[in-house]
Amino acid sequence: MIKKSQTIFSLRNGFTIMEIVASFSILAIVMVVVAQVASWCVHERHRNNNLFLANQAGLNILEMARGTPYEKLDDTWAKAAQDIGNYKSLPVGCEIKVSVLPSKEFKLVKNVKVVVNWKNGRVFDPAECIVETSISPRSVALKGENGGK
Repeated sequence: MIKKSQTIFSLRNGFTIMEIVASFSILAIVMVVVAQVASWCVHERHRNNNLFLANQAGLNILEMARGTPYEKLDDTWAKAAQDIGNYKSLPVGCEIKVSVLPSKEFKLVKNVKVVVNWKNGRVFDPAECIVETSISPRSVALKGENGGK
């Protein structure tokens, strides 16, 4: 039964305009957060991919250096090793710099340093990957007091 004090509007079932506006506002905030997280994930994947590919290219060059005879590790080898055409998976605009320098501490050791630079990404992202190793001749053996016997 309807009391005389109740109006037709109070008998309606449904949502008020304020409830709809509040729910759409919450939905919009959640959608913005999800879009921001998705954008951040895509960027981080791209950044990590650049770092991974640069690291792998640098490690490949170091493995080439380990496989090269000690006497042939020089500036000519370094210039041939930094040919970007050998690494097609690297991002566009990459540069590879390889240097072979004699060690300051040990007479028969050469230090090979590989620097991979790239220009894409945000300003505060890492833009280079540096890997280096020391290489000595294969015939160098450590001998004890008894001449290695």
